[in-house]
Amino acid sequence: HKAVLAEAWAGCSIEEEVLRYEASLIKLALENAKGSVTRAARLLGITHQRLGSMLQGRHKDLLSAKKPAQPRKRSIITKLQH
Repeated sequence: HKAVLAEAWAGCSIEEEVLRYEASLIKLALENAKGSVTRAARLLGITHQRLGSMLQGRHKDLLSAKKPAQPRKRSIITKLQH
């Protein structure tokens, strides 16, 4: 009985399982957000900076699911000060 149980757990890694689950949630959020990292991060309850860091780090395979970063418009306030 112990040998069967040990065999069932052979090669199991909680870190790998957590990464796999995390990746599936990120992929789903990016799909629902149409590739927007900011919107996907909101769905996941994290900041867009954190999600971006996760994509650049441990989930590089999901980078293709995101839209390219859009340049932000400059604030009208800085234009008025000049």
